Amino acid sequence: MKKSAQELIKLAERAIAKYKFVEKHFPNVIIRGHSDGFINYKNPEFVSSSVNKNYTHLEFESSYNLYVLPYHELEFDYNDKTEIIKVHSMPKRNVLARLTYRKLNIIDIMNQPSTQISTNGLVIPPPAYKNLERVITFSRFKMNMKSHNFNEKMLKECQIEITKFIQKNADLKLDTKHLDPRLKKMLAFN
Repeated sequence: MKKSAQELIKLAERAIAKYKFVEKHFPNVIIRGHSDGFINYKNPEFVSSSVNKNYTHLEFESSYNLYVLPYHELEFDYNDKTEIIKVHSMPKRNVLARLTYRKLNIIDIMNQPSTQISTNGLVIPPPAYKNLERVITFSRFKMNMKSHNFNEKMLKECQIEITKFIQKNADLKLDTKHLDPRLKKMLAFN
């Protein structure tokens, strides 16, 4: 779609005013989604490590992995139009849990119904894909919270989401190596 020079100048002025507004609140902000010399008029992405302590909202993203996305909302007024700007934390999203595959150990392989023992006593293992099991692994969330200076109240909301993620994938094994001790105790009672 072609735009006149006046329209492009207005869009550029609005974008620059938005950038300055966000920079006033978060001096160390980084703007993603632009190229040098070109302004992204529609959806620039703002990230700042200052948001890590001062976030206003949390979003959770869940597919194969569970992520937490903290952000701070700012109300930007320009020419009598109000726009909500999200300034994300740095890093933007943090992994809480992952669905992965892990190789079975030899004892688990021997106990699989597809494992056969030949007439001369040799073990015939199942095909290679059957030597894998799906596992939920957890990130070192508490350590990441400290290294990225995240707020302590995030912990409870993340624990709730981790519990929901575990319940959603109840048929999978858990690798509790990095799981928070409070969640381990809670899971032991369930």
